[in-house]
Amino acid sequence: MLKVISAIIFVIAFCAAVPADAQDLPDEIRGYKVHEANVVVTNRRDPVGDREPDAIVRVGDPVIADTSLKGLTIEVTCDLETLGNSGSVDFLLFKDVRVNGMAVAIDEYNYGFDFKKKTTVVLPRPVSVFVGTLQSLKGALGEIRDSKPEWEVTGTVFVFGKFKKWGMKFKRVVPVEIRLTVQNPIRSRKIFFDQ
Repeated sequence: MLKVISAIIFVIAFCAAVPADAQDLPDEIRGYKVHEANVVVTNRRDPVGDREPDAIVRVGDPVIADTSLKGLTIEVTCDLETLGNSGSVDFLLFKDVRVNGMAVAIDEYNYGFDFKKKTTVVLPRPVSVFVGTLQSLKGALGEIRDSKPEWEVTGTVFVFGKFKKWGMKFKRVVPVEIRLTVQNPIRSRKIFFDQ
């Protein structure tokens, strides 16, 4: 009988532990309740596919905005097409963003904007990506040795805002996974190449 009770306690403890391990995010971040949504992130050239997402983010080709002794600043424009809800975005927070496996720094995007159901909105300002001097040098050496026409971008964007549903606004944060390819802005500037 003791073995049966021990086995039942083990099964209950195991079942209770599995959901805790499966959930990577807390229930709230900065006072916004975490909400999962089907958001597709793609570049402007690729089709979205057959899935019916809640929103589509189309990322433009990156452009080198500034070079200095501290590093390289790249700007990226984005369009947001919402298919499900209306509302407003308060700010964006970027986590673990990498370009071709190299970590890059993206400041919090504090330019809020409104969006309406079934419309496309262009972000008020481009997103600025900063690559420090050491990372820039590593990237430049990689470009000289093995230049790729496209770069792979990965990471997560947390979209903080107020989303309308049933006539009411809900304060939510939506984690959006990024995995896409973009045009190599160094090739387009012909810094290292004759084209």
